[in-house]
Amino acid sequence: MRLFNSSLFFIIISFSSLCYGQSFTGKECLGAEYNYDIINSNYLFGLANERLLIKKASCVINIEYKKILKMSWEIDVCREPIHMKVVEYGKQSIYKRFTKCQKNDQTDYCSQLQKLNLDVLDFGLMYAQGSRETLASKHGKTYCLATLVRQYLGDGRVFSQADEKLNLFQEEMTPIQVLHEAPIIQLNQDHKDESVPAPEMIPPVDETVKEEVKTEENSEIRF
Repeated sequence: MRLFNSSLFFIIISFSSLCYGQSFTGKECLGAEYNYDIINSNYLFGLANERLLIKKASCVINIEYKKILKMSWEIDVCREPIHMKVVEYGKQSIYKRFTKCQKNDQTDYCSQLQKLNLDVLDFGLMYAQGSRETLASKHGKTYCLATLVRQYLGDGRVFSQADEKLNLFQEEMTPIQVLHEAPIIQLNQDHKDESVPAPEMIPPVDETVKEEVKTEENSEIRF
């Protein structure tokens, strides 16, 4: 019995690990405040630094990225209309979202979003240190921030700090919820009593009928 209980406990713990993609919740991610930077010192064979500076104060996110030239983004993921403020070449521009970006979409908004996704957020996710599953690490902070930005700008989702059950990550589901959501398969009760008749219960085939069928199959049409 003790061995069974230990095995059951191990299965529950393992199942919980699969169901929880993060050790922090969506609400914790949205409300978090932090400042940090990520530096790649091997840019241009070590002749220059590639630097990402991130400041997050709950809903307001400031991203500064410097490769050769410096660019910055200010994004409030709790504010409508959905937009981003971008400073490039010393000039600020505001890009407003009208619809979801499609593949190869070259509008100003979608071009800026693609640049932010591929050049900046991906850089942060690749070079940030630590584990993705904790907000104490730079990797976890970057993953939290990237998820908020991509859902806000890309999917058109406006967040609210008043949302107590914010489901930011698809994996954020307890084992009980997973079991509750699983489909229930029921047997068809209308046919549960049907049975296959035994060989002795099947009536014999009339030999005369069998002979007639055989004759028809072997017959040919002649003109």
